[in-house]
Amino acid sequence: MLRKLLLCAFILCAGAACAGVAHPGDPVDLHGTLTLRGNEPFTYPVVSDGKSAWQLKGVDHATALRLQGRVVHVTGRVAEGGAPSGLPVVQVEAVEVDEGAAR
Repeated sequence: MLRKLLLCAFILCAGAACAGVAHPGDPVDLHGTLTLRGNEPFTYPVVSDGKSAWQLKGVDHATALRLQGRVVHVTGRVAEGGAPSGLPVVQVEAVEVDEGAAR
């Protein structure tokens, strides 16, 4: 009986752990602060909400500099492959400043 209970608990925990995994092509809707990470000239934009961080692909350097430190809303899709940073990557379709966010 104890074995069956432990097996059921393991299956439930394994299923819950895999539930939040993003797959390439999945739509992504992010809301957080845009920052630049890395060292010049190898910086890359990242959006973080305090719990998770995503590297942005498809945002030019000038736009990233302009939006650095601002709260933004990003829509896009999970990109193929990972990034050297180890962060999940989103192929950006749109990035907008959240004017309603407190500064």
